[in-house]
Amino acid sequence: MSEFIRVLIKHGDKDVEEEIAMPEGLTQAEQEKLFRKLVDDFNVEEVRRHKEYPNYPMDKKRTFIKILGPVGKYYCDFEKISVVSRTLAKGIADTMQCKRCGYKMQRYGLVTMEHRPCHPGTVCKTCNKEYKDLAKHQQTHKR
Repeated sequence: MSEFIRVLIKHGDKDVEEEIAMPEGLTQAEQEKLFRKLVDDFNVEEVRRHKEYPNYPMDKKRTFIKILGPVGKYYCDFEKISVVSRTLAKGIADTMQCKRCGYKMQRYGLVTMEHRPCHPGTVCKTCNKEYKDLAKHQQTHKR
């Protein structure tokens, strides 16, 4: 499972705020170490691409400044619930479900799952839609 944190980075001569998903339960020092490595790896990859492909535009170096704090949003943490993949009109699909909120979706091929903000306790298991007042929806849905 992941949580969003806001970080401040220097991109060229500009300070830029970004949101990034981090694993839950990390201390701020661990988050900072992980994000510094992510930025360093990004810079190394940009240099490698530019050397390998001279026409590849060299992006400005990024530098970590500080963590601004949690955003308070969480991503859905999807797991495969279908036993076998199915062939649908759009292609081969697996049924995926969030471990926290129960939202279901189709994953086509081996593509990365969408980053969907997770809101536990708001998804109706019957119609697979999200409601601000799930209890009220469930009362009207039973009729």
